[in-house]
Amino acid sequence: MRQHSSIALPLVACGLLCVLCGCGSGGPDGMPAQQKAVFTFGLSPGDGILRAASARGQTDAMNGIRLWSKEPGDTPFAEPKPEQGAIKIGNTVLAYVSVVNETGDIIRNVQARVASISDPNWANNDTVWDYGPVNTGAPPANESTMLRWLFHWTGGGAVEHATLQIAVTWNAGGSMPAPASDFSLPIGIEMGTSTDTIICCTEAGATDLFDLGRDTPRPPPPPSPSWVQGLFWHPEWAAQLGAVELTDFAIDSRATLLSGGQSKTWDFVVQSSASSSESVIMRWDTSALPPGLSAQMIDVEGRGGTPMATLTSPFTFTHPGSLAKVPFQIVVSAA
Repeated sequence: MRQHSSIALPLVACGLLCVLCGCGSGGPDGMPAQQKAVFTFGLSPGDGILRAASARGQTDAMNGIRLWSKEPGDTPFAEPKPEQGAIKIGNTVLAYVSVVNETGDIIRNVQARVASISDPNWANNDTVWDYGPVNTGAPPANESTMLRWLFHWTGGGAVEHATLQIAVTWNAGGSMPAPASDFSLPIGIEMGTSTDTIICCTEAGATDLFDLGRDTPRPPPPPSPSWVQGLFWHPEWAAQLGAVELTDFAIDSRATLLSGGQSKTWDFVVQSSASSSESVIMRWDTSALPPGLSAQMIDVEGRGGTPMATLTSPFTFTHPGSLAKVPFQIVVSAA
């Protein structure tokens, strides 16, 4: 495993309470009926994966839906499996699960979010992950791609056990909402004379998984003593080019957003080879998005002051250097 930073990865979901939150009765204009299930997990120090009732287990199905825990490997936000020491202020942890469809029907417009968290010392991104259709059939045909949540510990000392609720909603049958316009949103990154650009976008025909020719791998850093770069990190794609494993991307292209409030989240990190702290500027322009789309830049670690806060462009922060990877998110939503 590669080690990417010194942030601990101590997220374990333990215990299991499932609450069924009812079914919709069909929306206007022939929209399919919306259903919802809420899964309750626990947060506590551990080895860094989101667990259910048993190690790498799964929840009991609720109305034909279950959540399945994942472990795609190490993360750009943490050293793998720290097994000692208390979580400290500023630690960021990462959770992975996926949605499994056991309803017997095609379900569409699957969305998931962290609905609530019991301990105010945990800040989370609380954004909606949208996965479109999750059809029935033998796995993995009925399984979504991985859902990734970031949590940030804002308290001090050892972490007390906290609970979080993951709400999953989906449409059963009916037609899909209309697609929104596709977009391309570049993010410029500057550190002194070193510059870089990464791009999140949607394209007709693209998927939220690896698309050869659309998702562009991150080229090696320049041969200069001090450089800055951004990258989208996707070990869960299990992408390869020949025998080369692809995890770092400069362009992350997804399927077209659907109208009606759907959102997609792009996780990315900013890395610097500087031997000491340096000032880094990020620039992006949401005014260039098509009508009906909006975007937020999320400050995961609170480099601007508050973890998970929304940033405005340009944003200047102090990068610690030494190849540290500082996490951010872009969330794009369609009205």
